[in-house]
Amino acid sequence: MLVLPETPRYLVKSGKPEKAARALARLRRLDYDHPALVEELGEIQANHEYELSMGKSTYLDCFRGSIGKRLATGCLLQSLQQLSGSSSQSSESLWNLLILTG
Repeated sequence: MLVLPETPRYLVKSGKPEKAARALARLRRLDYDHPALVEELGEIQANHEYELSMGKSTYLDCFRGSIGKRLATGCLLQSLQQLSGSSSQSSESLWNLLILTG
């Protein structure tokens, strides 16, 4: 990962807008003052400010309330399906159907 450049979104989030402009210019292969580049960088900064205005959130919020119950139900159903072997049986019958009709 040492050869990959930082993304413009990460650089804006880190408070380095001038480096973000350089990274975006390199990514898009445009000059720093190109209108499309300036507009895209403005959108990135506006999106970052909007996310900050929404307040703090964590990954733990994914597991709270009714969303957490839905996530747990989906994970449980997926696990039970894998344990029963029905997913491999249905995919095998699907492949047989595709091979016979293809």
